[in-house]
Amino acid sequence: SMLDGYLSQFNEDVNARKQSEIPRQQWTFKEPLVSSMPYAVSDFEGDGASDTDGKHFICVTWLLDPEPMDVLTELTWSLFDHLLFGTETSVLQ
Repeated sequence: SMLDGYLSQFNEDVNARKQSEIPRQQWTFKEPLVSSMPYAVSDFEGDGASDTDGKHFICVTWLLDPEPMDVLTELTWSLFDHLLFGTETSVLQ
């Protein structure tokens, strides 16, 4: 494939996976955390106009459980996420 030609020049580092693993996060708060920060948006066209005028960007993250989920629960949350955010007709799109 097209990627094989590119990736074949790199050697696999079996230790890289363990070194880059992100440990499970623990709950360190008792109340939800709400934060608001400015976010710069670039003018991609270079004409001074932006198609983001009047629009907002929102990031919502949830730590549902500090313990790993079983496969069915993870699949359920993945489907729920897709239904709420994943398509143009999604409720929170």
